[in-house]
Amino acid sequence: MKIFSGRISRRKMLKIGSLSLSVNAIVVLVLAITMLGLGLAFTKGMFGKLAGKIEIPPPNIPATKGEPIVLPAEEVRWEKPTKDLAISVNIYNDDDDGYVMAGFECPNLAGMSTAITASNWVKADEFSPFKILLPKFASAPTASTTVCTIYKCYDANTAPTSCTSASAYVDQKQITLKV
Repeated sequence: MKIFSGRISRRKMLKIGSLSLSVNAIVVLVLAITMLGLGLAFTKGMFGKLAGKIEIPPPNIPATKGEPIVLPAEEVRWEKPTKDLAISVNIYNDDDDGYVMAGFECPNLAGMSTAITASNWVKADEFSPFKILLPKFASAPTASTTVCTIYKCYDANTAPTSCTSASAYVDQKQITLKV
């Protein structure tokens, strides 16, 4: 009497082969979906960082003595006021070597906090690019158009801490901001 013949029937072999093939297919499918998910998460994370701030490109026109403040455009559209907006301007120093600062005021825009700028040391008869950062609104404002003013302040010895219409500004230029 034989307990084990040592032979596996052809039919049983096909069943084992098909089971092995389907397990491999499932593993490959799970790995593919996992890699696709990781790739999408990475891409979304990278583009999410880039979308945190809207930036207006700097003007490609240098500031001169005749036009000491050069804007990227006469009108700036702030598409997403719930994100920061950076406006680049070129400012010419027609005084002696010293500190120059860009100031920004939008008196008719309710809910707008103070724009952030920094002082730069600029040599006489040269221009320097400045970035004016407008912080995002806490909540989206109603659509409006307002005229804002960009000021150029100058001090030969110390860096100005603010540059507004109340400061001793040297030059000014207006820009239209559409929110």
